[in-house]
Amino acid sequence: MSAFFKKLPRIFAAGIIFSAIFAGFSALAVLLSRLAGFNNIIIWALGIIPCAPFYAGLAEVIRKYTVENDFCPVIKTFFSAVKRCFLPFLLYGLAAYLVICCSFFAVLYYYTLSQTAGYFVMILAAYLIFAAFLLTALFYLPVIGTAYKLKIRKVFI
Repeated sequence: MSAFFKKLPRIFAAGIIFSAIFAGFSALAVLLSRLAGFNNIIIWALGIIPCAPFYAGLAEVIRKYTVENDFCPVIKTFFSAVKRCFLPFLLYGLAAYLVICCSFFAVLYYYTLSQTAGYFVMILAAYLIFAAFLLTALFYLPVIGTAYKLKIRKVFI
């Protein structure tokens, strides 16, 4: 238990780095949305794409401290993982962006249709279960990719 509390501040530091980067890219996307006059999830979620490579850094630091039980410099480990996994995770960010945007519009569409016809409630429920699986995959696929150092093609197929 004491090992957990020794590692927690470093894991928390990696989380803060990722959160700050994510907040910055999200703020930029919302600003772009306001400047374009097109306030929609399509623009708001654009921040996901460029911040996805930084998720590799977070996953790498967590993996080093929890799985390998290795004490490592947080910033160096974080950014070396970002550099090593930049392109695959950029593609992952694009996939995450598409999943989130399409899921948002599908849920909105089926919910609207369920107001007119009751059988669309079943379709909505089925899609919500499917979307839950997709969103879960968005969290574990990058961890698998960094933990086993797999190519993006191997992770998605």
